[in-house]
Amino acid sequence: QGRVKMYEKIVKGDNFLEAGLPESFNVLVKELMSLGLDVTLHYEDRKRQSAPAAPSAPAALQPLVD
Repeated sequence: QGRVKMYEKIVKGDNFLEAGLPESFNVLVKELMSLGLDVTLHYEDRKRQSAPAAPSAPAALQPLVD
């Protein structure tokens, strides 16, 4: 479906790309939900002005090193 829509847009001259989630991400979310995990997506409407800072791992994933 996505390829057909993109082809039609290119043929009509409406060649613009929309950023979105890849279908593989949606499949991953469904797989996590099937394992009983509560997956909630939060969307933000903001424009990225600079490179985001590297995210830190949650405390549960931090290595236990003294």
